[in-house]
Amino acid sequence: MASAPACFCRRARFVLKNMNNKLIKIAIVGVGHWGKKLLKEFDKQAEVVWCCHRGSAESVKFLAENYPNIKTTTSLEDILNDSSVEAVVVATPTNTHFDIAQKVIMANKHLFLEKPGCSKPSELKQLCEETEKRKLIFAVGYEFVHHPVLKKIKELIKLEDIKGLCFEWHKWGTFEAPIVPHLLSHDISIIKSLGINSLKPKNYRGQKIISDVDIIEVEFENDKNIPITNYINRASTLKNKNITIIGADRSYIWNNDNLFKIEPGKQTYSSINMVKNSSLAEEIKDFLESIKGTKKLLCDGRFALDIWEVVGKIIN
Repeated sequence: MASAPACFCRRARFVLKNMNNKLIKIAIVGVGHWGKKLLKEFDKQAEVVWCCHRGSAESVKFLAENYPNIKTTTSLEDILNDSSVEAVVVATPTNTHFDIAQKVIMANKHLFLEKPGCSKPSELKQLCEETEKRKLIFAVGYEFVHHPVLKKIKELIKLEDIKGLCFEWHKWGTFEAPIVPHLLSHDISIIKSLGINSLKPKNYRGQKIISDVDIIEVEFENDKNIPITNYINRASTLKNKNITIIGADRSYIWNNDNLFKIEPGKQTYSSINMVKNSSLAEEIKDFLESIKGTKKLLCDGRFALDIWEVVGKIIN
């Protein structure tokens, strides 16, 4: 029998590869500021079938101009009733998350919630239990957990060598969201990702400028007895996030998307070359690969619940 032409074999391999890498069908609920960012990245890595929004003229225009092939709706039921949709991404205001998430879970679809997940830890716990019972993937969007700088730090310094952490964050807004669950929670997610647990806040201070609290300072006791201090100012004209990781022999500065090594003897610091991967892209990749069963989710509902329980010790 004559062998198949080379072009036919290449085509067959291409078809098989694409069958194995079939794009996951996704729906996005909420196309506000952060929803647009999620939509842009999910559209690169998955097949976005639906976008659900409140019907504003701005949303209608944005989707028509930028994503004309994606179906749009103002009714969550359209998404829930579409059996082709495998996962739903929720980027609506936090106080709406629990109700939407419950309906998504009841429709047996995987779930991605923007941080902090829900307005109450009790709600988040209930979602964890329901998704675990149904064997659904439940991710919460803590972006810094997926940052390439954090990954590099974990390669460079062992947990037992960390002798201190100092967080300092300056930014402007967003003032309508409570600062502790929406900003400090990011720092807590980084601390947990380094393997430091049993966090207990102490010496917390908050100051009002525009909203109820816009500047906070807090220290954290923990299971490793590592001194940890956090300072956040969201009424600042500066835009800068700086984390100093103090080590026994070497220390590092994580500044925005850059990483530096401190040279104590020379009283200088030097830059460490970093792969400039998008943390949002890595976060979405993590969620999609977890649905495919190729890896364990890095930031699941239980991870987010642990963060909420720490947050609750401050705001209650």
